[in-house]
Amino acid sequence: MKVLMLGGTGVLGSGVVARLSHHGHDVVATSRGNLPAQMPDGAYHVRVDRYDLATMHALVDDVRPDCVVDGIAYNAQDGLDDIDLFAGRVKHIVMISTDFVYKPVFQRLPIAEDAPVRAGTPYSEGKVDCEEVLLAQSELPVTILRPPHILGPTGRLGSGSMQGRDATLIDRLRKGVPIVLIDAGVWLLALVHVDDAGDAIDAVLGNERCVGKAYNMVSDTMSTRHYYDAVAAELGVELRTLSLPGETWLRGNPDAVSFIRHRMYDLSRLKLDAGWEPRVTFEDAVARTSRAIIERDGVEPYVEAPAERAVIDALERGETDVSASLNAWMSGT
Repeated sequence: MKVLMLGGTGVLGSGVVARLSHHGHDVVATSRGNLPAQMPDGAYHVRVDRYDLATMHALVDDVRPDCVVDGIAYNAQDGLDDIDLFAGRVKHIVMISTDFVYKPVFQRLPIAEDAPVRAGTPYSEGKVDCEEVLLAQSELPVTILRPPHILGPTGRLGSGSMQGRDATLIDRLRKGVPIVLIDAGVWLLALVHVDDAGDAIDAVLGNERCVGKAYNMVSDTMSTRHYYDAVAAELGVELRTLSLPGETWLRGNPDAVSFIRHRMYDLSRLKLDAGWEPRVTFEDAVARTSRAIIERDGVEPYVEAPAERAVIDALERGETDVSASLNAWMSGT
């Protein structure tokens, strides 16, 4: 099939383009051109802004895709634009949503696709709005995929810690700087490797059983502490950790509410309808991503910031309230 991939140069998009090309699809990947576009055989890149609707209409007329994968749909208007652009012109669209759509207080594990949604953050609310716009109409056959933490060769490591996605993580670990884990890293973290994501998209594209449905898309699940253990093991270094209470973290960072819960998901629906099962374990995903970062010289040097050091020192002293130091770090003062 000819597939148009919106957002084809980011961490997920570039991995999906590679896998869809591997499966024999002809892929046209779009982006605004902010990231390098290294396309595999069978794919090419077009620089375009999705909000330039006139140019997007011309692109669809020129490419005439069979299916679309929208990796950059974030709100209701994006869903409406997809309907305007693709209804009656393509056979199927796959919207890449997020596991952050789920309501954080819901913790019946594993979480299925019909669990309550809306986390109350702008990102979650926008994604849910987009899902609902697309699922409410019948002009454009649609499937929703909800990935969690994404790993791939062009991405960064880190989740469930004070630093989150952290370009300096490898250097930080090599220098023995403690990782400040939220609630000691006890929360379960689901991840998807881009290879598994690309295979899942291949499995649902044009699949009538998947139309009008949303699916969890996960490679593997582990605790946040285990995630950082795996990174340290791949580097051959000792992992040093400190614990920051989740309640303290949320007071200064309320939009991080979806991190302070178990992210463990039911995959039975995607297996039943599309025959897809993950193949990449979390150890492999972490190892492959770590190696790719090192190979592309993507390790940024860790430079100690006084405000961050103040948080670390306070936690090492066993202080129970580090809000002042944390707020100073977050504000950059």
